[in-house]
Amino acid sequence: MSFWVSSNILGQKSRKKQSLMLKRFIKTANECVGLGNFNSCMEILSGLNNSAIIRLKDLWEVRYDLPFSVLSLPPPPPP
Repeated sequence: MSFWVSSNILGQKSRKKQSLMLKRFIKTANECVGLGNFNSCMEILSGLNNSAIIRLKDLWEVRYDLPFSVLSLPPPPPP
């Protein structure tokens, strides 16, 4: 599933669509935690921690107003 997460984000044509996909996966991971589905949450986080996703610096510059209850996202890459 982690490859599917990263390929869905990278497969989008514009940065805006990539940003929306990132936000959707963050929300989905948060819902998985709320449901007690920690395996799926870790799979999503693993996809977000892919090196190709981490290198999209402008994608991580957007601060999402989403609480993350149990786990935290990887820090954005340094400028």
